[in-house]
Amino acid sequence: MKKYLPVMKPMMVRALRVTQKYFFWLGVLLMFSPLSLLYAESISRQTRVQQLSSPVGQSETVILVQDKFDLRQYLVQNSHYQESEIEIEIGLHLISLNVVNSRSNAFTRKQREQDATLLASTLEKAIKADHQFADINAIHINYVRRNKQSLKLIQGFDFFQTKAGAFILNKS
Repeated sequence: MKKYLPVMKPMMVRALRVTQKYFFWLGVLLMFSPLSLLYAESISRQTRVQQLSSPVGQSETVILVQDKFDLRQYLVQNSHYQESEIEIEIGLHLISLNVVNSRSNAFTRKQREQDATLLASTLEKAIKADHQFADINAIHINYVRRNKQSLKLIQGFDFFQTKAGAFILNKS
């Protein structure tokens, strides 16, 4: 065994150096992988605001949301609805929004369609800014009247995501 030690020692040192280089580069790769960046930038429970500049120099505020409570708050801040008039359910691929007992119930069908389009574009801005909503590909908006015991649908709208990422109204 001792006679092989002088021959084996340089081979073992070389193997150790190669292994160290391998693990070094593996560590660098893992450190800068998209998965680690997602964990490094985990969104806190509080709502954060990020400024995105547009090509014409104007800035648009986009909110990063954590859950349906924050999404609801964002809709209240950016629409004419009150907190009691908006109910949100978030599924795997669908966001369902109920506008309950609002003054929009008295609108014409065309006015409600325009209002729903504005709500969908507001939701679109919020969910584009947050990676947790990456799988959402449909928004459903219902205008409903709720009494103590019943719920009456006034009008509903479906918005589907295009390949470009915009949500458009389904007219069928």
